[in-house]
Amino acid sequence: MWVLILKGIKGNFDMNPEEPKDKPFSEEGKEEKADTVEGSASGDMYVLDDSGSVTNEEVSNEILAAELNECGLDLLRLGKYNEAIIAFEKAIDKDPGNIYLLNNKAAALESLGRFEEALKLYQEAVKINSEDADLWNNMAFSYSQIGEYEKAVEAYGKALDLKPDYPNAWYGKALNLSQAGRYEEAVDAYDIVLKENSNYKEAWAGKGIALGQMGNYDEAIIAYDKALEIDPEFLEAWYYKGVDLDSLGSFKQALKAYEKAVEIDPENDDAWNNMGIDLENLERYDEAINAFEKAIEINSENSDVWYNKGFTLSQVQRFDEAVEAYRKAVQLDPEYLEAYSSLGFVLAQLKRFEEALDIYEKALKLDPEAADSWFGKAVCLSYLGREEEAEDAYRKAVEIDPRYAEIGGDIQ
Repeated sequence: MWVLILKGIKGNFDMNPEEPKDKPFSEEGKEEKADTVEGSASGDMYVLDDSGSVTNEEVSNEILAAELNECGLDLLRLGKYNEAIIAFEKAIDKDPGNIYLLNNKAAALESLGRFEEALKLYQEAVKINSEDADLWNNMAFSYSQIGEYEKAVEAYGKALDLKPDYPNAWYGKALNLSQAGRYEEAVDAYDIVLKENSNYKEAWAGKGIALGQMGNYDEAIIAYDKALEIDPEFLEAWYYKGVDLDSLGSFKQALKAYEKAVEIDPENDDAWNNMGIDLENLERYDEAINAFEKAIEINSENSDVWYNKGFTLSQVQRFDEAVEAYRKAVQLDPEYLEAYSSLGFVLAQLKRFEEALDIYEKALKLDPEAADSWFGKAVCLSYLGREEEAEDAYRKAVEIDPRYAEIGGDIQ
């Protein structure tokens, strides 16, 4: 069994650095790097006292809040997020009901990865004003970042109800529909984005991923090619094109896609891993092992890559090295059933039957219905002269998977 690494659809690969994010608001009520919106951090919210006069304290509080807001925005631009949070908190103390100040503090929290805290601020802000599309958009982004994809879809939907021609919200909705496994709806949403902007490369790539998840690999590859027409150096499009070419069994073409991916980003360990799989499928074993070693050099904590290296080493009967690779895989992931089973196999090939038997026992603790582990256990017991136990293990393997009966009773 090969482990093909598909990143992104589970949220751990940033398909688009311009995914709809928070937008801090300046004093004049403009989003930073975004369109003008209604409202302001200071505004003209003068308060009348009982006699009808303007309350100077209120005016000064709002002016001070606006100044603190601008200070916070400057700190945000400088990457001083903790200091920005302090500035926005002081501004909120002066103007507690100002949704833009709440938004801006949330933006700073997001910059520190504190998305749940940011969400509380967005929720507070939409209670004050539920008619601001940008607040819903920004809330959706935070939901997305903590894996709450359905809630993100709902929040993007709120933004689009208020502002139907909101490209970022359509893209964010499409991305999160895909993350939630609602691929057909995701494709429809990507099509809306692309109807407005056919040069949106991230939307083409996102559409391709959703189509690939639906098994529409040919259509997915067309979408990736559209993205690559726009940007021939678009890493994600090359990577996912390789994934879907693999799904079609087009290993040579997939290999070319991964080669392009690592040319663009030599530190992309997943592309190196998938390249290794294709090289193994093409029986270019030494090159495959080199590709896995490159992936491990970049990221030594990926148990799947160690497993794949072990599998390839065993294919060329380099069993001692395969043992070390499989041991590393189960060290990183103590519940990696396939790695235990494969480790047992190579230990048996080396006639280290006691060790192999111990490994098969561990595999069967993880999955008592693993027929291959029962069969491997039977082989080891037989070689150790424990025939009665071997027969019991063999019968269990056949009971689970009758194909083992074809091998016959002589398990040695």
